[in-house]
Amino acid sequence: MGLHIGGPDDSDNVVPQYQQWQQCGSWKVFENNVKLKAKTGHWIFVAAITYGNSGREFELRKKEFNEEGSDKTKYWNDKRIPTVFDIWLIDATSKEGMAINSKILFAGASPEQREQKAKTLPNDLKAIELFKSHRDQKGVMPPEDELFWMKNHLAQLHQDFFSQYQEDKQSRPLAALKEMKERGIGKDDRERKEMANVLMSPERDEDQFIEGYGNEIREELKAEGWLPDQIATIASNTGILQASFHEKKLRTSITKNYKRRAEEYKTVEKAATTKRTKFEKKDPAYKAMQERFGRRMAQFRNQRKGNAQSAGHR
Repeated sequence: MGLHIGGPDDSDNVVPQYQQWQQCGSWKVFENNVKLKAKTGHWIFVAAITYGNSGREFELRKKEFNEEGSDKTKYWNDKRIPTVFDIWLIDATSKEGMAINSKILFAGASPEQREQKAKTLPNDLKAIELFKSHRDQKGVMPPEDELFWMKNHLAQLHQDFFSQYQEDKQSRPLAALKEMKERGIGKDDRERKEMANVLMSPERDEDQFIEGYGNEIREELKAEGWLPDQIATIASNTGILQASFHEKKLRTSITKNYKRRAEEYKTVEKAATTKRTKFEKKDPAYKAMQERFGRRMAQFRNQRKGNAQSAGHR
C-alpha cells in the first residue's frame, strides 16, 4: 500500500513491482481510484499477494540487462516478484470491516496476532467483490514496461545510426575534394567545393534524417527480432521521433517543424539534383565518383544490418 495513500513506512510493505507499471501504469491508475474512493466514508485497504514465480533469476537477468544491446523486454522469473495482487476496499462500518478492526487493527494487538489473523483474510473475504485484481505481472513483463524499453531501444538505435551517418556525411566533402584534386576533376577549388557539396543529398537535420532513413532503422529492428506488428505500431517515422524526444505525443512545434523542413528539403534536394546532373554531364569522372560515394553509403547501411543480424537480439 503506497505511502501516499496511507500505507505504513515499513519494510514489510515493500513489494517488488515493474517500474513503469508501478509509477505510471496500471498500478498508478488503481491508486488514483483508491484516492477517489477514500474521499467518502471510512475504508480498510486489504491486499492479498500471490507469489507464483518459480525461479530466482535476478542476478542472471540483471547481468543480461546491463549488457549493451541486450533484450530489455524479458520477463524476470524471480520468486520475489508477485504474480497476483488482489485488492479489497472494505467499508470500515460493515460486518467484515468491524471484524478486521476488532481482530487485527485494534491498538493492543501484537504483530504476531495480526499476522495470524491476517492469514485467513483472503478466505474470509471471498464473498466480497474485489476492488481490483492485478495479474499484469504474471509470467510476462507488463505492457507499460515492455513499451518503455522498446522505445528506449528505438531511441538508442536512432542515436547510434544518426551519429554514424553524421560522421560519414561530414567526412564526405573533404574526401571528395581530395579525390577531385587527385583526379583533376573541376576547373578550380571553388567549383570543386560546389561539386563536393552536392555530391550526395543535402545535409538533413534529425527529423529529415528519419524521413529518409526510417526504413533502414526498421530493417535493423527486424534483424534484431522485433515483430512486424511491433515495428508497424512503434517504429513509424512519428514513432521514431517520439522515442528520440522521449515524448508520448510530439509537441505541436516539433510536428510543424517536421512538416515545414520536409517541404523545404524537397526544394533543396531538387536544386542539388539539378546541379549534380549538370556536373555529371560536364565531367564523366565526377559522375563515376558520385556513384562510388553512393556505393559507400550502401555499404555503410549493409554493414549495420549485418552487425544487427549477427548480434541476434532484440
